[in-house]
Amino acid sequence: MQRREFSLSAASVAAAALGAAALPSAAQAQAAAFKDGADYLTLDKPAPTEASAGQVEVVEFFWYSCPHCNAFEPQLEAWIKKRPKT
Repeated sequence: MQRREFSLSAASVAAAALGAAALPSAAQAQAAAFKDGADYLTLDKPAPTEASAGQVEVVEFFWYSCPHCNAFEPQLEAWIKKRPKT
């Protein structure tokens, strides 16, 4: 009986140690800072907008070969039909 209790205790300790080792630390979980030219590109001449002062303009970028864009299209179309007219 003692052997069984020891085995269960040892297995519990090993599982807890492996579980803690598998979790990333806070430093590892944070994304690295984005770098201009590597992760994004700052435009020399910003794209013109049609939004007036105090307004936000949202520009949709879409690519049918992107599975996420393709799956989102029906939801976007439904939202466009329901949104209030401005």
